[in-house]
Amino acid sequence: MLEDVFLDTIEGCPETIKNRVPIPSELAGHSQSEAYVWAGNMSDTNRKIHSSIESGDYIFLYSVGEGDYLGGGEVVATLETDWFVDRYWGSKCSERQLVYLFGTFKQESISVKDVNNILGYSEIYHPHGLQRVGESRDRKALVDRFGL
Repeated sequence: MLEDVFLDTIEGCPETIKNRVPIPSELAGHSQSEAYVWAGNMSDTNRKIHSSIESGDYIFLYSVGEGDYLGGGEVVATLETDWFVDRYWGSKCSERQLVYLFGTFKQESISVKDVNNILGYSEIYHPHGLQRVGESRDRKALVDRFGL
């Protein structure tokens, strides 16, 4: 069975998701020296989802501003830290401390309509925050479509 797949709504794409960045060894709970990095804000809902994501799960990032999925990748670890805020993102992203490390991330602009067709959602559906793709949906086809 394919590992869990999540869809996330974003409002922009920090450079840390476009290029692998060094991960300091003092951040516990990971085995990556470099990774693609994304983070969610510290809401109760995001904390609950963040704690359920495991190595091998997939996350696909949807841009509200651009109206397309920007890419996706396989998660290798999750962390709760402000290290990336201080190092890369700055105060405008101070709430983004629920961190996802991706071993692989493929930038691929895919329309909402295409993703919705693959997953069997209505044409006007788009994710609201970080959501798990249901068990009955064709998650493998989505991973394949993104070339992962």
